[in-house]
Amino acid sequence: MDSKNDLLTNNTMIEFEPIENIIVIDTTNYLLQDTKALYKIKISSNMSTEMISTFLSNRFPKLIYLDCVGTNINSMPVLPNLKELYCSKCVGLTCIMDLPNLENLDCHDCINLISIQNLSNINKLNCSECSGLTHIYNCPNLQKLYCDQCISLTSIPILSKLKLLLCVGCDGLTSIPVLYNLKMLFCNCCNSITSIPLLPNLTRLYCSECSSLTSIPQLPNLVKLDCSRCTNLTTIENLFNLTELNCVGCDSLLTISTLPKLTHLICDQCTKLVCIKKLPNLVELFCSRCRKLNSILDLPNLTKLKCNECVRLTSIGDFPQLLLLSCDWCGSLDSIKNLPNLTTLYCNWCSKLTNIHNLPNLTELYSDECALTSIIDLPNVIKIICYNCSALTSIHRLPKLSFLNCEMCTSLKIISDLPNLEYLNCCTCTELEVVSQLPKLSEIFLGGCTKLQLHTLPLKLLNIEELDLKTITQAVENDDTNLEYLQSCLNNSILPDNLVEPVASLLDSSILVKSAKFV
Repeated sequence: MDSKNDLLTNNTMIEFEPIENIIVIDTTNYLLQDTKALYKIKISSNMSTEMISTFLSNRFPKLIYLDCVGTNINSMPVLPNLKELYCSKCVGLTCIMDLPNLENLDCHDCINLISIQNLSNINKLNCSECSGLTHIYNCPNLQKLYCDQCISLTSIPILSKLKLLLCVGCDGLTSIPVLYNLKMLFCNCCNSITSIPLLPNLTRLYCSECSSLTSIPQLPNLVKLDCSRCTNLTTIENLFNLTELNCVGCDSLLTISTLPKLTHLICDQCTKLVCIKKLPNLVELFCSRCRKLNSILDLPNLTKLKCNECVRLTSIGDFPQLLLLSCDWCGSLDSIKNLPNLTTLYCNWCSKLTNIHNLPNLTELYSDECALTSIIDLPNVIKIICYNCSALTSIHRLPKLSFLNCEMCTSLKIISDLPNLEYLNCCTCTELEVVSQLPKLSEIFLGGCTKLQLHTLPLKLLNIEELDLKTITQAVENDDTNLEYLQSCLNNSILPDNLVEPVASLLDSSILVKSAKFV
């Protein structure tokens, strides 16, 4: 990349630099007399074809820069010293040729341009979106070529000095030639390309959505590969210097192997991939929706794993460096264990997951709608959200827990002995009876806990506002001690003003009912 300003937009690289001392030629001054002194010219787009032809019929021995973007120009004059030419959107141009000192040409979106040839000194060419372009010929010093969306281009010439090639969306291309000095190749969405040649110096390859591509050759210096949604690609292997691989949506991919330096792998939605293993330097793995994946093995340096919706994956464990695990919707997963450095775990909607253990450094657990029966012995866990875990009966031995949302855990009966708990939402825990020994609790939500023994809550901690009248009524009906507890709250004036009258009325009616039953 040059030191000039660079833009990469919609897969098209455009390079530009501030231009000083440009003479703008328009209808008022196009008949300049001293043209031999001009070296930088910008032609106004409001000039007619005849004016441009008249003006350019002169010779300009010193001209090195010409900007005629969007004008009606239909042919290029002889400009022997021209180094930079900007002629994009010139719909009248059909050929650009014979500019021996031209170094930089930007002719993108010249839709009627057919050929570019005999530019012996050019090193940068942007001919993107030249939909009629069929030939690029005799440009031996070209180093950067941007020809994306040139749909009529059927071949790329052999350019021995080319370092960067961007040919995104060139549907007419069937192959890429051997370009020995090429370092970066963008050939995304080239649907007719079936193979990539041996490019010995290539370091980055972007070939996503090449629907006919079946293989990636052994590229000895390749560091980064994006072959996402190459639906006919079956194997990726023997890329010994590859560090980053994105193969999302490669529906036919069966094997990922012999990538000894790979550190980052994104292979979501590879629906035929069965196993991921023996990637010794892998640090991050994203393999969600790999519906046939049944094992992830031998990844000793893995720190982040996202394997959501891998429905055949039965167990996850023995990753000594793993810090984050997201395995939501893994319907066959029954255990998560032996992850000594794991700090964050997402295992929501794992319908067969019954236990998690030996996670000594876990700090956050998200386990909505799991089959967990207990959450215990997590010495460093701080936050737990386990909404609607209907089989959960026990939450204890969690000395650092400060946030717990166990809403709709309908089998849970006791929440107790959590010395650092500050926030508790246990709404609609319909079997919950006891909430006690929570010395730091400051916020609690108890709506729908119809069997709760209110007297188990210390008076100073009870936020009675979070108990709706229906819950209070059912609690009183279920347990006489709740009646006594509420009477004590009323007598000690700790009820909020909006509940004093309804609770007093409830207590009066309950006492009358119970007295009637006694009689």
